[in-house]
Amino acid sequence: MNRLGFDDLGLAQDEQAVVGKAVSAGSGIVLFTGPVGSGKTNTLYAALDRVGERKVQIAGTERIQDLEIPGAVFHSAPEGGREAVFQSLAKEPAGVVVIDELKDTDDVRSAVRLVGAGHLVLSVVTGEDTAGVVARLVAMVDPKTGDPIDAKALGDALLLVTSQRLFRKVCQKCGKPAQGTGEFAGGKLMRGIGCAECKGEGYRGRTPAYELLPVTPAVREAMVKRESVEEIRELAVKEGQRPLRQGAVEKVKNGETTVEQFREAGFR
Repeated sequence: MNRLGFDDLGLAQDEQAVVGKAVSAGSGIVLFTGPVGSGKTNTLYAALDRVGERKVQIAGTERIQDLEIPGAVFHSAPEGGREAVFQSLAKEPAGVVVIDELKDTDDVRSAVRLVGAGHLVLSVVTGEDTAGVVARLVAMVDPKTGDPIDAKALGDALLLVTSQRLFRKVCQKCGKPAQGTGEFAGGKLMRGIGCAECKGEGYRGRTPAYELLPVTPAVREAMVKRESVEEIRELAVKEGQRPLRQGAVEKVKNGETTVEQFREAGFR
């Protein structure tokens, strides 16, 4: 797979600035989240263009080897053997560690330890939105011991959480103006009528909508208090977050995708 940059993925300039700042940090955790098939792993790998000359080490399953990361070292981390791999990486000179997915309390604790050793950790988490992922992480309990995750340590390590959805993009060759109603009224909606370029489908390519949650002191405090999803979501908006749904509405109103795609992504 060829490397993609932020421009290729469709991140707006302000979004690029936020993600770029996080992945340029000396150490910390940056999480890329979304449902299966939302493109979150591609966004993670595009972010590697912004980490500078630091050594990149990848820990995960064989499935992520098909992504071309020049100079990266791959470490197979199968189920049951992941923690040993992470412990070994913690002893390496500070760099960038990519973990295929944070799956459980052991993975989260390992990521925090890697940050303590000076690494920048990038990983993906399957989830619906940024607030939901943060709330779920701080609510984690070790199934073996019953001990809760150290919310303060995680909050201190976490830099940024992103969430996204992918939408089919209106074909630019055959797209025609469409009428918008309700919250889409007044927009420049488009609808593809089908042509040879899009093989009659009316769509060609995909476009993402993003939601970003920088982990500010206020967010860290909410994590330590283990506040609810609703409370974290409300706090994020107060701190200037553009909710994922709002970004998706804008994609429809500016003609990039359609109301049907908006609905198919689960928005109502």
